[in-house]
Order: sequence, then structure tokens, then C-alpha cells
Amino acid sequence: MKPIWSTLYDDVKDRRYGALFLLAPLSFVGALGLAALLLAGLDAAGLLPYALCGSVVLVGPWLFVAIRRARGRQRERWERHELSYDEWRVARAKLTRDQNRKSA
Repeated sequence: MKPIWSTLYDDVKDRRYGALFLLAPLSFVGALGLAALLLAGLDAAGLLPYALCGSVVLVGPWLFVAIRRARGRQRERWERHELSYDEWRVARAKLTRDQNRKSA
């Protein structure tokens, strides 16, 4: 039996907003935890610096990796790759086929 998180991720990984979908329940749980702390009367102002440091530690590496991947994809888009032997063969066949049809 697969864990629930891997099942959720498998279902949404090919969608455009998959990360947003997975982030929404986590942020909801975080908001509930913050509300519980405030309602319990704990000193939230004293916990705020620790919460900010924790969020930077969790979100910082993710943001760094996301930016690097986006820049890499942008560079890949403009690269030209050599055609393989099979791709050359297919392209030549299409060109010669089209010329035979036009001349007839």
C-alpha cells in the first residue's frame, strides 16, 4: 500500500498547479496550528522569529532549486541538437516524397 502523499503526488504531478495543490493542505494545517497557539494564550510574538527562521529553512532551498530548474529549462529551449541518423533518414524521405508528388 502506497502512502497517501505519494498517491496524491502521482495524481497531480503532471498538472500545472500540482505544487500549489499540495501546498494548500500544508498551509491550512499551519494556519490551524497558529490559531491554536493564539487561542491557547501562548506568547506568539516570542515564537514569531522561530517560525520565520523555520519557514526560511524550509522554503529557501525549494525556491533555490525551482529557480535553477527554470533557468535550465530556459537555456535548453534555445539549444540546437544534431539530428540522429534515423531523423536524417526520415527527413530526407519526406523531402523526396514531396518532390515526387509535385513533379507528377
